[in-house]
Amino acid sequence: MVPPHTCDILSTLISRHGYGSPLPKDAVLNLSGIPSHDLGEAKNTFEELRSADFISDYGNRGIELDNSNFDSLIDVLHYDCEWSKMELKTKLKHYEGWGNHDFSE
Repeated sequence: MVPPHTCDILSTLISRHGYGSPLPKDAVLNLSGIPSHDLGEAKNTFEELRSADFISDYGNRGIELDNSNFDSLIDVLHYDCEWSKMELKTKLKHYEGWGNHDFSE
């Protein structure tokens, strides 16, 4: 099981993904629609995501997706966030490693 708000944060990073454009914590949490009573928990999740292999950490400048490690991102989004194969292909259309994944339930 992933920490609370992981899927919300990853969804925001995917929708705002721009190479060389990390997003700071406050911007990610605001864009993710995290309720104010969950901000403490969401901040902890953001900090935990800094060390994920599919995240590039830029310190105070923020984090962004590491496009060289989308294999593990796809697995988290599919198995933990319950994104369908179609949703993944729609959001991550430039990913070329689809054959590396088993999407059977």
